[in-house]
Amino acid sequence: MELCVGKEKAEEVGEILINYCNLVVHHLRRLFLVEDMVDSAKFAVMLYCLTYIGGWFNGLTLIILGKNCCHLSVNV
Repeated sequence: MELCVGKEKAEEVGEILINYCNLVVHHLRRLFLVEDMVDSAKFAVMLYCLTYIGGWFNGLTLIILGKNCCHLSVNV
């Protein structure tokens, strides 16, 4: 089984990655610089909602750690 990557395949994958990165950067620049007000507003609302989701997961992590600590102290 050959584990080498050919030069042609590496160049092909590199071109695909560069095109994808350029597309993502262009789209993010459009959202952050408010070229389209509706899309930028949707993006801002999505980021705001993600802060709540992150807070829920952080709270859930604290609850799990607290439960594990209580469980360990009871068994000792």
